[in-house]
Amino acid sequence: RASPPPSPPPPTPPRSPRPNPPPPPPRRPLSVFDFNEPEPPKSGPELKDLPQPGMYGWAIVTTENGAEEAERCKVISIKASTKKQVLVRWDDGTTMNLAAEWVYCSRQRAERAVAEGV
Repeated sequence: RASPPPSPPPPTPPRSPRPNPPPPPPRRPLSVFDFNEPEPPKSGPELKDLPQPGMYGWAIVTTENGAEEAERCKVISIKASTKKQVLVRWDDGTTMNLAAEWVYCSRQRAERAVAEGV
């Protein structure tokens, strides 16, 4: 007797705009150097070099497989009252509100943050 035909593979879900899961909650910055240093005050963009509106920046996003990586985005606006919410636009045209600690103005800084898990 002929064996039944193999079942077709399940359809792959369409790629949704990233980040798919929300970005992981901010982790306390902790490197081998700063165990005894007090945490810097988290006030305003001087927290680190936050790109200004109209500039391109790099945001840390979580990919479908759960990895974190830096992705280029354009900063549209920063919420003036708190300076903690940044509206960014990805290269594919989608926009998203991100916490300021996930946006950097250089790829090196963003990738270093991913590498250090900061």
